Amino acid sequence: ISYNRVSSKDQMENGNSLSWQNEQMDLFALKNNYQIKAQYGGTFESAKTDERKEFQRMLAEIKKDHSIANVLVYSYDRFSRSGANGIFLLENLRKLGVRIIAITQEVDSFTPTGMFQENLYMLISKLDNDMRKDKSMAGTKSILKKGYWPYGTPFGYDNLNKFATADKHEYVINSHGLVLRQAFKWKAEGKYSNKEILD
Repeated sequence: ISYNRVSSKDQMENGNSLSWQNEQMDLFALKNNYQIKAQYGGTFESAKTDERKEFQRMLAEIKKDHSIANVLVYSYDRFSRSGANGIFLLENLRKLGVRIIAITQEVDSFTPTGMFQENLYMLISKLDNDMRKDKSMAGTKSILKKGYWPYGTPFGYDNLNKFATADKHEYVINSHGLVLRQAFKWKAEGKYSNKEILD
């Protein structure tokens, strides 16, 4: 079987990574005489956690279907970026006689050196994730300290420069915001109960 994924909705809708991954895995299967029984993924799921819907669906199928021998992925970080848990999953799949074949990082996962390489790829993917998170957090803190809002537009506002960088965002109160402001005012004045305000 094969599994592909991207990390974000934007990559799924505006990129061609999913189809590229599939094309490359199909070519690899053809060259190596593998028959792809089913394809999994095809969506955006972050690999920071292994509790992904499509990923879990694939693992459940592997446990049921003993004819599955290999899982093709474009690279090990498409399979998992969770480090130790990714290694645990690889080990459990090996016990079922199933190996992960990363078509751009080929190793023989049934040899001690191959297993070591696989584990190393899992740890490198986790390290990469942690380093990206660190940089992202530092950038976000810096933007917030400068007084900009780097997240999604808060309820009650419209962002006139939605696709610009955070320092160029321009927020205006919309009709929902006006109602919300009135609700806060009533609450602060203590004139009405929460139920009356909601009504």
